[in-house]
Amino acid sequence: MEKNMKNIVNLLRRLYWLGLGSVVVLWILIETVLMDAVGGVLADNDMLEFYCQMFLVLLTLATSYLALRLFKFSAVERQLKERPLERYLPLSNLRLSMIWMPLVLNLLAYLLFLNASFSWLAAMGLLFFAFVYPSEGRFLNETGQEEV
Repeated sequence: MEKNMKNIVNLLRRLYWLGLGSVVVLWILIETVLMDAVGGVLADNDMLEFYCQMFLVLLTLATSYLALRLFKFSAVERQLKERPLERYLPLSNLRLSMIWMPLVLNLLAYLLFLNASFSWLAAMGLLFFAFVYPSEGRFLNETGQEEV
């Protein structure tokens, strides 16, 4: 059991750093290469920018809240108590994706509209990443197991 737990946590750590690294690489590409090519291509379309901004604000706030509270829902807690090794990896992957996807969308919207509010939303996503770092203690806590 402990070996499987460590394997799951190590895989989640790799996914965590891969997601974070991809965001950093995308940000560097946007600021160095892509900004000259397509930066601000939709900046003159105010209505589209407004709709995208409202959608991404709601998406970022909703998915971040759900990602941070995912393991507190009774159905998820029940699944984790019944089958912790089977269910923890997909649920944790879902949680990381719920933070990562809006972050990438906000970076792309920043590139297309050159509006700083999208970069602030992306910064919020980076901040939320700090609260979901996969560790063995988190695994034991979220699956309701005692430390061995």
